[in-house]
Amino acid sequence: MPIVEPRFGRSSHSPCAGFGSLALWIGIWAIVISLICLYLGIDARNVAQDSQRRMARNVELLDESRTKIESLETEIREFLRLTEQRLNDMSFTVEQNQTRIKTNAIQLGSTRKVASELIEGLTSQKEAITELATRIPAIPEGVQTERTRPPRPTPSPTARTQPEGANTGSSTQQQTAAPKPAPKPRATYTVKSGDTLVDIARRKNLSVPDLLDANPDIDPNVIRVGQKLNLPE
Repeated sequence: MPIVEPRFGRSSHSPCAGFGSLALWIGIWAIVISLICLYLGIDARNVAQDSQRRMARNVELLDESRTKIESLETEIREFLRLTEQRLNDMSFTVEQNQTRIKTNAIQLGSTRKVASELIEGLTSQKEAITELATRIPAIPEGVQTERTRPPRPTPSPTARTQPEGANTGSSTQQQTAAPKPAPKPRATYTVKSGDTLVDIARRKNLSVPDLLDANPDIDPNVIRVGQKLNLPE
């Protein structure tokens, strides 16, 4: 059986040594946690201050926006008031114009009615006069009326006779002027005894107005025997 010798001195694995190491580690962790909390506290304070500054800026912007909105609202109300006033003025003007248009339309209708009646009366009178004029028979040849009688010549006190053989500038120009081509002859009709414009127009398949237009120089109330009338083409 072996003999156990007693050992004197302090063992390295004593409980006191274990508690010392644990306390050291706890102290270190406490310091680290304190530093983290301190950093987080400073950062949170900075964030809070930044948030306060931003909130203050937002409040200022909101105040400015509210002021601008109030000013814009005032301008819009003034614009609406002026627009409403202008619309009222325009509606009043439109009503006045409508009244004037109705009055003018009534006057125009009455004027048109009177003008239509006058035109109808003049047309009927013209037709009656034309009918009477076309039924007047031709005047025999040799009979003169007040319209066909030539006027008496009135001698001019300042007229002078020129000697025979005297040449003037106008006669020289007339002699030297080139002759104009002869116009194309038109169909004519010689008035006979008992002819009227209606008979002549019916015989030539013409209308009385066309016959009168082709002969603007004749008097429709007086046509003579032997008178030549131009026939329209």
